[in-house]
Amino acid sequence: MKIRKMECLVVAGWLLMAVHCFGQSKAGIGISIVKEGEDVVIKQVLPGGPAASSKLIEANDRIIAISQNDEGPVNVAGKRIAEVVQMIQGPKGSTVRLTIKRGPANDAEPRVVSIVRGNIEALRTAASAEPVSAKVGQPAPEIEGEDVDGKKFKLSDYKGKVVLLDFWGDW
Repeated sequence: MKIRKMECLVVAGWLLMAVHCFGQSKAGIGISIVKEGEDVVIKQVLPGGPAASSKLIEANDRIIAISQNDEGPVNVAGKRIAEVVQMIQGPKGSTVRLTIKRGPANDAEPRVVSIVRGNIEALRTAASAEPVSAKVGQPAPEIEGEDVDGKKFKLSDYKGKVVLLDFWGDW
């Protein structure tokens, strides 16, 4: 179970990095999302991004549907994270509309928020950081983070155990 939690965190981070590193023609809104059952939940609103600047969404909001341009909303229940990320991404300066429910309560009233896609400062800072080099036979560099339940972890906590870091993207 611990590996699955770490995998979710790594996948969410990797997908956000893919917007910056590999999809120069695409922009995002600066959120980290995870799956909780059939729901897509905003795990984190990245500082300096369009979502944070808008102050319209926050961590633990659930994304119900996504729309853009003149298209109607598309329900995201049951969709893979990669599909949802593709729906959120788009040309810089374009608008994406998220139908969200505040927090975990199912009885929350859905509302639509419009956010203009743009640069995500937190990712630009991370991408320009000094790369960490790892060598075969040497200890892995320290990786710290928060799992999908908000519990802090460090890679060193798993010393002596097999850890699978599953990086992937869908672009």
